Amino acid sequence: MIRLTLLLLVWITTIACNSQSLSPAKVTTTGGTVSSSNGSLEYSAGDMLLSEDESLQSGFQSTTLTVTQITENTVSLPTFKVYPNPAAQSIIISSASSDYFSYSIYGIKGQIVLSEKQALSDAEKIDISQVPNGTYFINITNDNNVVITYQIVKAN
Repeated sequence: MIRLTLLLLVWITTIACNSQSLSPAKVTTTGGTVSSSNGSLEYSAGDMLLSEDESLQSGFQSTTLTVTQITENTVSLPTFKVYPNPAAQSIIISSASSDYFSYSIYGIKGQIVLSEKQALSDAEKIDISQVPNGTYFINITNDNNVVITYQIVKAN
């Protein structure tokens, strides 16, 4: 009986020592890579992760982002000159870079006081003699739809 027990114990120990050992592993169910000239992004979603305690965890997601190039986009804004400021009777708008422009003059509460679209010569004179004294904002839009805002003061 002791011999049988001893044989059984040796046999169980042998099986236990030769059993398969599982190491942590990841099984991806979906994923991919997105690339451009500026970099790449590798992603995976719905991963199954087998942890060291042999439990299965789902929903693990991993990403790898590689940036290979950063470029600076610069936009040259048109330069308008609005003068005189403060003004009593008229203001002058001038620009060396636009052929056409439109302008809208807004009161401090946002109401439109004057608005017009016109061709731009060296300098365009805008009559503001009928506008009450106060602070106004003038939005100037060039032929490329770039809007520049200036603050002007109407004072006698």
